[in-house]
Amino acid sequence: MTSPTVWQDAWARAGLGARALQIPLLDPLESTLPDNGDSAYLFLEGASGTADRLELGEDADDIETGQIWLHLMAPVGKMKTLDALQARWALAKYFRRAELPFPDGLAYTSRDFDPPDSSATGLYYRFSLAVSYTSQSPP
Repeated sequence: MTSPTVWQDAWARAGLGARALQIPLLDPLESTLPDNGDSAYLFLEGASGTADRLELGEDADDIETGQIWLHLMAPVGKMKTLDALQARWALAKYFRRAELPFPDGLAYTSRDFDPPDSSATGLYYRFSLAVSYTSQSPP
């Protein structure tokens, strides 16, 4: 499970990028995701695991590893592929920039880009960014 600290930091970084790009960042649990194909939007997901340290006397808590997934939903016929790729690249940079202080123990370690499914039908193409991280909570 993605820890609240990682989620809050990733949400803040994605929010900075979304505001700069003028694309809304939506929480699927708080708002309805658009299905009309009018404009682009972003949403965030997390995938993670933890390794418990169970030794007696160990002064460190869990080590969490995972990926933050940021999905740029690009409306078909209203956004060019190059524009979507440039937006996704710009979003990735917010996970390396220091506009926000990094929480203690959190490090973003790599970025991967998932290609859209060219056989998908519908009003949107999905351009995904996966940002890998490690986080060790303080004792």
